[in-house]
This record gives sequence, C-alpha cells and structure tokens, in this order.
Amino acid sequence: MIMTRGQKIFNACNIVFLGAIGLSMVLPLIHIIAQSLSNSVAINAGEVSFWPVGFTFGSYKLILQDPSIWLGFRNSVIITVFGTLINLIMTSSLAYPLSRPEYLYRKFVLILILITLVFSAPLIPNYLLVKQLGLLDTLWALMLPMAISAFNLFVMRSFFMNLPGELIDSAKIDGCGEFRIFWKIVLPLSKPALATMG
Repeated sequence: MIMTRGQKIFNACNIVFLGAIGLSMVLPLIHIIAQSLSNSVAINAGEVSFWPVGFTFGSYKLILQDPSIWLGFRNSVIITVFGTLINLIMTSSLAYPLSRPEYLYRKFVLILILITLVFSAPLIPNYLLVKQLGLLDTLWALMLPMAISAFNLFVMRSFFMNLPGELIDSAKIDGCGEFRIFWKIVLPLSKPALATMG
C-alpha cells in the first residue's frame, strides 16, 4: 500500500510524539537506577544524571540487610497467594448457585450484591468490622473483608450461566450431588473465567 504525503507526515509526527512520551516515562526510571548505583558523594554533588558515578551496590546491600524488607516480601506473597485462593473459592461458590434458575431467592441476593457494587462501605465501617471480628494487626484483615468481589462474581455468574444446562441435568441423573457437580464438572470447565479473576 502506497502512503500519501499526508499519511507519511502524520506517521512521523506520531512517532515523534509517542517517542517523547515514552522517554518522559523511561528517563526518570533510568535516573533513579543510576542514583541507586552511585555513591552518596556524587549524588549529593548532583553529578549523577543517567549513568552511575562511583559505581557501588552499597544501597542495595543496606536495603537487603533490613529484616523489614523480607517481612514485607513474605507478607506480600502470603496475601497474594492466599487472598487470591480465598477470593476464587468464595466468589465461585456464591456465583454457581446464583447462576442456576432453580435456586430460590437468587434475585434478592443478586440485588444485595449489586448494592455493594454501587455503594461501597467507607473506611471507618470497614475498620469497625475488622475490629469486631478480631482481625486487627493480622494478615486476615487484608484478605477476608475482600473475600468476595462483586464484579468478579457477576463475571463468574455469567460464565456459569453459559454452561449447557443439559450437562448439569445429565450429571444429576447419574447421581451427582450439587457439590460434586460444582467441583468435578463446573470448575474444570470454568478455568478461563477463574484465570481472569486470579
């Protein structure tokens, strides 16, 4: 395809504009990395721009010797792994019955969940809830209050509703209970939805 002169000018302007935006994001990061690898005398003298002066790993050694860094890293891993696991279990466990037309009161429960999606609780009621549950100063305070995400629940429920009803009916005819249907049939078929939630 042959480009016109106007298209070439437009593409050139796009490249210059996007390149300038990219540099404005990358250069401060490069500057910080250069400072982290430079000695304090050069930093205080303002000699460090985008290349380390007086190359040293002293800053990194000092940071890695601080036990609070490793404690924070451990807490981040625990919250990420167990928080995601709790969220997946709780959200999918609630989304499945809400996706089945035979379950009573599902519309009422959906309205309650929709209210929490539109009107989130402020900070002080959240704090009081965590305090009343005895979760203050624990990692559970960061995982349990957000165990069920309303948005993820609606995504998961929509996915469950698209599963063939005949599949679940045939499992019931074969003698499967609801938990076994959910665990052995519904969840393995819902791996794409679970992956988007995780």
